[in-house]
Parts: sequence; C-alpha cells; structure tokens
Amino acid sequence: MAGQLTENEIFNFCDYSAGYISLVLGRCALISLAVFGLALLLRGAFLKGCCFRRGMAWGLLLVAPFLGKLRVHYEMQLFAEMLGWWDVLCIEHWWIRHGYLAGVMLGAGLMWRCRRKLSSLVREMEKKTFCGQQVYLNELPVTPFSVGLLSPKIVLPRRMEQGFSEEELRFILLHEKVHIRSGHLWFYLAWDLCQMILWINPLFLLCRESFREDLEDICDRITIQSSGGAAKAYGEALLKCMKELDGRENKGAASFAKRQRYGLVRRRFKRIAGFEPYGRFRTRALGACGAVVLAGALVMVWAYSFPPYTEIREVILMDDFQGRKVILPDNRQLREAVSWDGSRVYIDCEAMDELLREHQFEGERFWLGIGGYTKIPSMGGGGSIVYVDYGEHGKELCIPYCNGEDKPAAALLKWIL
Repeated sequence: MAGQLTENEIFNFCDYSAGYISLVLGRCALISLAVFGLALLLRGAFLKGCCFRRGMAWGLLLVAPFLGKLRVHYEMQLFAEMLGWWDVLCIEHWWIRHGYLAGVMLGAGLMWRCRRKLSSLVREMEKKTFCGQQVYLNELPVTPFSVGLLSPKIVLPRRMEQGFSEEELRFILLHEKVHIRSGHLWFYLAWDLCQMILWINPLFLLCRESFREDLEDICDRITIQSSGGAAKAYGEALLKCMKELDGRENKGAASFAKRQRYGLVRRRFKRIAGFEPYGRFRTRALGACGAVVLAGALVMVWAYSFPPYTEIREVILMDDFQGRKVILPDNRQLREAVSWDGSRVYIDCEAMDELLREHQFEGERFWLGIGGYTKIPSMGGGGSIVYVDYGEHGKELCIPYCNGEDKPAAALLKWIL
C-alpha cells in the first residue's frame, strides 16, 4: 500500500487494517446515500398510506453496511468509475484512511459514553409502582422514555405522579411497553451503529427525526388497538402530558412539544384522530414477510460479495540475473511443476524445465513468489519468496522456506471483515 508510515511490522499492520476498513466502510457509506434515497422514496410515495409498511422501508438501511465488497464494484466500469476515487484516497493518503477510522472510533466512544451515563442515571432514580408496573421517577421535566436492551426500564417524570389519573398513566405506560415489545429500542441501536460506522453520510443525522416519527406512529396505533380503540382518550392523555411538561417551564424538554416541531405534533395528532382498527394477523404476516425479504437481501449480498480472502494460486517467477519477472497462471502445467505446504516447496524438475524453456529462463538460479491472498482487487497480503538453486538437481526438489502467513498479524488480516 502506498504511504506506509514506517517499516515496523505492527505499525504497518495497523496502517493496512485502517486502509482496508476505511475503504470498505467508505464504499458502504457512499452507497448508503442511494439506499437512503430508495427508502425515502418508498416511505414518502409508495408506502405513505400505511404506517407499518412505511416503517419497514427503513429496514433497507440494515443492508447498507454490507455493500462495500460487492463484486459489481470492480466488474462493471460504471461502478468502478463512480467509487474508484475513494479507493485512491484511502490507499494514497494515510490521513484519509486513519481519519475515517478515527471518526468511527470517536462515534463508538460517544455512543458508549452516552448510553452508559444514561443507564447510571436511571439506576440512581427512585423506583415506584404505577398500575402494576415498576417505573423510575425522573426529577427532570422530560418525556417518558424507555431504556435498556436486555432489561428494559420505563422512566416517568416525577411531576406526572400527581395530576394524572390512573387511566392516563395506563396509556402512557402502555405506550412505553409497546416500544419495548416491538423492539424499537433495538431499532434505535441499529440506527446508531449504522450512523457510527457510516458517519460520513449526513442523512443518518438529517433523517433521524423522520425515523423516530415513524416508530412513534407505529407505537401509537398499536397502543390504541391494545387499549380497545380509545383513540380520543389516548390523544387527550398525550396532550395533557405535553402541557404538563412544556407548560410549567418555558424550557420544557418534551420532544414532541417544542414549537419548532409543531408540524410533527400536528401530523401525529391527526393520525391519532383518524385511527382505524387493523388486522393483527395481517400486520404480523407483513412483518414476517419484511424479515424474510431483508434476510434474502443479506444472503444475496453475501453471495455476490468477495469472501474474507481469496488465496493466490499464481506463482511469480523471477530471474536471478536479468531481473525478469513473469506471472505463471494457475493451471495444470503449473500445479504439476510447483506445489507447497506450510513449510516446504516441492518442484518437479521435469515439469519445471518445460516452464523455464517456455518462458526463456536460462539461469540455474531464480526466485519463486508463492502464496498470499487478496481480500478485494488491489488489496491483499501474505506471500513468501523462495530461492531456488537449480544446479545439479535430481528428479524433485524439496526446499524449506519461512512462511510469512504463519504470523498472528497475517492470520488476523485474512479474516478481518
């Protein structure tokens, strides 16, 4: 790779890893722009009438982090021209490849810090039971929310302890439990992870509110249906929650009550007012079909992508005197002449003589470049150089050699991504 920083093996390993990861994830980020465009088109046009189908459109983004190694990128001229410039930047400029990876690590650190801090704050909150549900009371005037993936917790602002009837609290708690049962906390984690590793795509930040709006819409419909279709009472409970949290302080933190988000609030209450019951079996079947389609898309991406690595079976023949170099393709003739294992190279002299005559190699000493692998075209590693003294040879040569791929760093590079 151009631009290696030092001759130190560890630093070169880190440099190669940064280049490879940045190249693949950067391609994913660039392609995710088109995936976003498709998701937004489906959400805003073809699937606009159904909140469940509209929410499923965001599932396309789960495919984006796996699109960086598609064979079509290198096999079709159009894609090679559209994305090749990113390859050049990563390979030729160390600050590009390390900068991208630093952005991923910074995002991971911030996400971990924020989630850990929120979990610590919730653990210190007072516990109380409302309507048979244990909740955590928050002193700050923020909207009710849920936190925790494996052990979810519901957090309510303390000021809702008074002034809310049991029925109103039941609606609020049911809303949060629907978020948990529907896996929305995991969906938010998936969004954060995609945004973290594809951070150069600004649409993850710009479209987050639309993603949240669709999840809230789905949650509203399920909550109303689960409560017996009491859309009016549910809407009134939400409106009261908005007034309580936003009205007592000018700086209230109710996310759906801020003046600049009036359009979101208005659309949400219009959808609540227009609620119509839906078929649960049909909705579950729709979700199952969406999961099957997503799984099928991932399988197709895997099938048409490069594997973690591909062994190089060609052999490089180098003249010890004239400096000539010839690449011997992997075919029956080569396999009869040269073979190797992890510690020795075996040469059939009769077959090798034929190869040497064919390529007009006349010296008795030459070098063979064997082994190695490619992860994607233009990026690979490994391989060993074997010196061959062909003088006074018998029928077969057995030459020990030092296999560079036995090193832990080389083995790790093979399987990275």
